[in-house]
Order: sequence, then C-alpha cells, then structure tokens
Amino acid sequence: MAFTVRCLDPVGRVVEHSVDAATADEARQRVAQPGWAVLGVRSQWRPSLRRNDTLDAVQFARELAALLQAGLSLLEALSIVAERQPREGVRLRLRAVHDRLAEGQRLSAALDASPGLLPLFFVASVRAAETTGQLPEALQRFVAYQSRVDALRARLSQALLYPAVVASVGALVVAFLLGYVVPRFSAIFADLRVDLPWGSRVLLGLGGFIDAHGAVLGIALLALLALAVVALADPSTRGALQSRLLDLPGIRASHRVYRLAIFYRNLAMLLQGGMPLPAALEMAAPTLGEVLAPQALAVRSALHDGVGPAQALDQHGLTTAESRRMLQVAERTGRLPAMLESVADFHDAEVARTVERFGRLFEPLVMVLLGAVIGTVVVMLYMPIFDLAGAIN
Repeated sequence: MAFTVRCLDPVGRVVEHSVDAATADEARQRVAQPGWAVLGVRSQWRPSLRRNDTLDAVQFARELAALLQAGLSLLEALSIVAERQPREGVRLRLRAVHDRLAEGQRLSAALDASPGLLPLFFVASVRAAETTGQLPEALQRFVAYQSRVDALRARLSQALLYPAVVASVGALVVAFLLGYVVPRFSAIFADLRVDLPWGSRVLLGLGGFIDAHGAVLGIALLALLALAVVALADPSTRGALQSRLLDLPGIRASHRVYRLAIFYRNLAMLLQGGMPLPAALEMAAPTLGEVLAPQALAVRSALHDGVGPAQALDQHGLTTAESRRMLQVAERTGRLPAMLESVADFHDAEVARTVERFGRLFEPLVMVLLGAVIGTVVVMLYMPIFDLAGAIN
C-alpha cells in the first residue's frame, strides 16, 4: 500500500515522502532518521484499516512489568506474555520478537523489526529505559501516562456523548413526524377541503413528498452515510475536517492547552526514562500536531545554542502563563521531569473544566433547538384543526 508521509526536516521545512508499506507505522519507520519528525501519514489509495495483529500497549506493558518485577528474565516474561495472546497474528509476532532477543538484540531493536506491533512512542520509551537499566519502571510510567491520556479522552467523549444521543433521538422523532404523521394529516385535510395556512401547506407538501419518495430518499440517505463513513476513515479527510473544527475561536485555545498537556507528559516520561532533552523533544514533537511541531524542533535548536529549557519553550510559544512560571522554578531546582508532569496535570484539569462547562451549556441548547423544531411541526399540524373548530363554532 502507498502512503504519503509528512515530515519536518532538521531546519523546520515540511517535506512529503511517498512510501510503500504494509501499515502506517511501517511507513513512519521507513522515513525515520535523526533530526526528522513525522507529522502525519495518510493512505494514497484507500482508507487504512486496523490490523488484527496489533498489540494493546497498556496491557502488554502492565503484564511485562509485573513479570519482570516478580524476578523473571526478559526472555521468560516475553514468552509468557506471547503465549497469553488470544490472536494468532499477535502471538506469532511476539514470538519473533522473542527470537530476536534470544539472538542478542535489544528489546527496542527487536520491536523496531516488527513495525506496527506497538506504538512508536512505546518503543522510544523502551529505548530510553535500556540506557538506564530501568525497564520495569519505564513500563509502569508508560501505563500511568497512557491511563491519564485515556482518562482525559474518555472525559471528552462523555461530554459529547449525551448531546449526540439527544440530537440523534430528536432527528428520529422529526423524521417520524414528517414521514408518517404529516402524510396522514394531509389526507384528512384533503378530505375536509379547508383553507390551510401557508406554513401548514409547506409542511404538508414536504410530508407528502417524503411519503411518495420514501424508498428513494432512504437509499440516498444510506448512501450519504456510507460515503461519510468512508471519508472519515481516510486520515487526510479526517485531519482536514478536524483542522477546520479546531480553527473555531472557542475551540482553538482549549485544543492548544490539550496538545501542550500531552506534549509535557510525553517529555516528562521520556526524561524520567533517561532520554536527553533534545532527543525527547524530537520524539514528542509530533504529538503537538502540524501547527506546533516545528516549534518543538526550534526549541531543540535553541538548547544546542545554550538557551535554558524554560526560556526556549517560552520563546517558541510552547508555554502558557502558568506553565512558564512553573518551568522556570523547575529549571532553578533541577526538577524538570517532575514539574513537566505537574504542568500536564494542571492543564488536564483545565481542559476537563472547559469540557464540563461546554457540556452544561451545549446540552440545554440542543434540547431547546429540538423542542423548537418538534413544537413547530406539531403547531403547524394543529393550526388548521383549530381554524376548522373556530369556523364550526
């Protein structure tokens, strides 16, 4: 399969490479080189599908760390984890990693030889831990990091779930009124031969059109839904839609804070694992997205010029008012990894509060909008009946 890989070169220019690979992760691996950062991967021909031989990184890290802390060797622990996998494809790929370890390769190199099995960030964490000999601790840090990121994403999803459900139910109610109830009222009013208000005539005409062409409209709606699903499965289309949504004034600032929180947490975990700050910045840069990723590479260049971490991050727009002060304190005390973790927690809480406020505001708006639409349909249906009752009286 052909992929287009967008990268940042060492001087900050965006470059695209065309790569033939089995998966998007393999395409990332093929273009990876020192000083370059991968910004995104998209399929050139069709939406990339989820492979059935990928591994749950959190579960793998949790099980491997527990076995290593129990006193087993890495080979023994990896063999046990491989045999516990329910899917044959994952089991075979883990056995291949085990065989490379038995040949004397490092775990990170063995995982690099199986692209797509685990996220690249997990492999980078393992590579950093191998320099310090603290693999179990690095695995536990990865589990804690991923758990916090997943918890924040879950809160975001929950905040959007209720309005989406309410909107979907309301759309079904409106479709039922227009497709079933309105045509029945239309037949009644036709038999009575009453003079209908303009709004009622429009509503009854719409209901009659839906009733007469219901099959064609249903097929067209299903086709549109199928096209939407296919389009959203394409990473390039999904990315373009996401960028449009994130450009909205009320969302842009919160999304920047959310990206910075993930970036800080990535940096903290890599630094705690023993990776140097310039290399950690290069590894964590893609988590900032295409807009902010060049700033991370510029920070790395500033560090080589002798600028302090807090000042370099602030100069290139990768801080907030709160994080700038906290990082300055960390630079003076030498506790940069711990302070980055604290800053990430602070921004996570800020994003959660913003999402909660959005949910409290958006849910009533959805309810009011649906009530107005349904109420308008019902009033338009009953107005001729009220006029007819007044005429009879």
